[in-house]
Amino acid sequence: MLVVLVASTPVRAAEAEQSAPQRSAVSGLGVALVGLGVAGLGLGLAGTLIAADASRTLSVYAPNGVPNQADAGIVSVFSRRQGLGSGLAIGGFAGGAALLVGGLICLLVDSPRVALAVVPGRQGLTVSAQLRF
Repeated sequence: MLVVLVASTPVRAAEAEQSAPQRSAVSGLGVALVGLGVAGLGLGLAGTLIAADASRTLSVYAPNGVPNQADAGIVSVFSRRQGLGSGLAIGGFAGGAALLVGGLICLLVDSPRVALAVVPGRQGLTVSAQLRF
């Protein structure tokens, strides 16, 4: 929905500042948490890719799960890499999701303006909700 306001007198800067919603430090915290959450999700994705690559390499050196004597050192390294990648993925995804949700909550809680209208109509009630932040 597009709303166009036409005024015959120009709006003064002081009036515009008063009508603009004031934000607190919670909004800044919310933006920071959202940014950290996105970074955490990226870290989780990187961990997933590391673990998948190590798993592919392990399937080459130990196709049946048991390496031969000559490849035992390589299998040990890639097995550790697979475990670290899996841990990084779990921690990145869990931490990133928590930070992202926390940041979104901070942004929504910081002085939102909610408008709710219930209007009777021919076929029943019409409910309209608007959230501005």
